[in-house]
Amino acid sequence: LLIIESANNRHSMIRFTEADTMKWEIYNDGNGSDKLIILDHDSTQGVELTQDDGDGWAVVSDSRWKANWEEYEDVLGNINSLQAGRYNFKNLLTGEISENYNSGLIAQEVEKFLPSAVSTADFGIRDEETKIERKTLQYQALIPYLVKAVQELSAKLKKHGID
Repeated sequence: LLIIESANNRHSMIRFTEADTMKWEIYNDGNGSDKLIILDHDSTQGVELTQDDGDGWAVVSDSRWKANWEEYEDVLGNINSLQAGRYNFKNLLTGEISENYNSGLIAQEVEKFLPSAVSTADFGIRDEETKIERKTLQYQALIPYLVKAVQELSAKLKKHGID
């Protein structure tokens, strides 16, 4: 079910529901900004796309909204194990291969040490014969991991007298 409505403090809104349970809300910020906001089932987590000279996605990162903090440790080996490269996208439903190159990593490799960054779902479901499993990678989930890798490298350099 798709409902489009206007709320008091927000402009247009699209709400996705299933059996009268809210799944997702998508709306533009009604405070004069150019933000598109996507929220989850309880409207507490989601993402924000800003289009006002600060283009990019943002997620909640406020320390007050975090519990059970754990620092990553010994991440450099995992980062070094990744293949980083470019590729042509291959459509497994049609067999078509794009001429354009994309940059990326391989989700199966990241999944070995950061499984929360990888999702697995069926794609192209028309019937059981066309169902294909596909992995997606949340690249933004790698950023804290990469920051920790740089910190580990910096500590190794300092041990050797290099600032």
